[in-house]
Amino acid sequence: MKRRIAVLIAVSVLLILGLVSLVAARFLVFNYSRIPQDGMYPGIPKGSLVFSWRRPYQTAADVKRGDIVIFTRIQDGAEYKFIWRVMGLPGDKVEIDGESILINGLALQRKRLRQEFDLIIYSETNGASSYEVAYPVDSDPTDQPKASLIVPQNSFYVLGDNRFNALDSRFIGPITFDSIVEKKI
Repeated sequence: MKRRIAVLIAVSVLLILGLVSLVAARFLVFNYSRIPQDGMYPGIPKGSLVFSWRRPYQTAADVKRGDIVIFTRIQDGAEYKFIWRVMGLPGDKVEIDGESILINGLALQRKRLRQEFDLIIYSETNGASSYEVAYPVDSDPTDQPKASLIVPQNSFYVLGDNRFNALDSRFIGPITFDSIVEKKI
């Protein structure tokens, strides 16, 4: 009987320690968010649950092209979190005109994969990173903002994967390293 009680106590302590560890990890190591819009479609559709590492980078040099980062931004007096893909690193020259994207003078390679509803899905490659992006079937690229800039130090140029449906660096400019709070797992 004493042995049974000892085992029950040991199991209870382990369960409590495990639960405390999970709660601590949730608040210190990782996070999860529900995505409210389709700016990262097709990879992260509206309503997706995204898991991320908190404080994922030690320095700006740790950020890579293709990383999906979550950053904060003050808008209309309130702090919001945004999730976009890193396209340009500090010192990169970024040029965007409609669907054409050049990083340091090199056009991003894109291959058509399929059509979903009113979107054409492409495989796009930026450096060592490949991922899917979406462009509307019937779009007027002249309605989209153009960009031509050198990304400032400690800053990054970010774009949504649903290219004509994202409030990204084409509209808000580069984001700072200090604004990055998480990285998608």
